[in-house]
Amino acid sequence: MALVSVNTGAEAPALDPARLAEAAVHYSAVSAVRSFPVPAVHWRRGGLMKTAEERSEIENKIIYPLLLHSKDPVSAIVVEFYPDMENRLGILAIWSNGKSRESLIPRSVEGAYDAEAYRVLLVQPTP
Repeated sequence: MALVSVNTGAEAPALDPARLAEAAVHYSAVSAVRSFPVPAVHWRRGGLMKTAEERSEIENKIIYPLLLHSKDPVSAIVVEFYPDMENRLGILAIWSNGKSRESLIPRSVEGAYDAEAYRVLLVQPTP
């Protein structure tokens, strides 16, 4: 099975933290931050998981390797299960600099994910 990847946006222009001075939360420019929180992971339609062990497999083969190999901090990951594509898993990674990558990760006939599947989210898009 081929991995499918979509570049969902180039680096977005940063918002101006000065305009948020009155916010209830203190915001800083990404370039000024040295330590980042663990990214939020949203499991969309998680009830469609095939087995109870599938979440652990996705974390171990896709999410943690992505976070360990990413050169930029990841802010959020959306894991999406599709009722009409039971052998594919949608992953959307959103980086703190505004970049995002989305991919459909195939599941083998045996029900497993490839240990290298996360790499498709780190590939630079073709110009």
